Amino acid sequence: MSKDEEERNLYVVYVVAGAVLVLLLAFIIKLAASGSGPGGKRDVILLLGPCGGGKTALFHRLRDGPTKVDTVTSMKETLETFPLFDEDAATVSVLDFPGHERLRSQVSQFYPIAKKLVFVVDATTIGDAAQVRKAAEFLYDIFVHPKLHDNGIPLLVACSKADVSSAATPANIQTILEAEL
Repeated sequence: MSKDEEERNLYVVYVVAGAVLVLLLAFIIKLAASGSGPGGKRDVILLLGPCGGGKTALFHRLRDGPTKVDTVTSMKETLETFPLFDEDAATVSVLDFPGHERLRSQVSQFYPIAKKLVFVVDATTIGDAAQVRKAAEFLYDIFVHPKLHDNGIPLLVACSKADVSSAATPANIQTILEAEL
């Protein structure tokens, strides 16, 4: 083998080693960011629930306080870390995940960073059988998902629009959802 061929082979070895090193570094960074590797953290509160349940309104209420915010159906998740509106010392990371059924299969990618789950249900539409079925199906998927079940992630079912006179009581919502499950 000539000296030129040896130099070329050595150059190829260095390029391949560099590429492997870059890929390994990217993988380690992704693991750390996802919360699933060594040193990763579960520190995000996930807001979940069916479409129109009030997740985005709750997100804005936590972040901005009791200001009126007009919201529209979300088609992309929103993740922010912010101080609670009345607590300057405490910050919280909240992920508002869209409730559209088409996107539901993507929510599990956020389970590794979940510290707590808040499942938001509209208390004024709980009498609608289709809405109850959608909420119960989503809840069932959460209950049986191994990443949540095995790690004991706490779940709170929150009833939005409870101040409306036609809203169901939390006990009534619990009974309806349990019957559907």
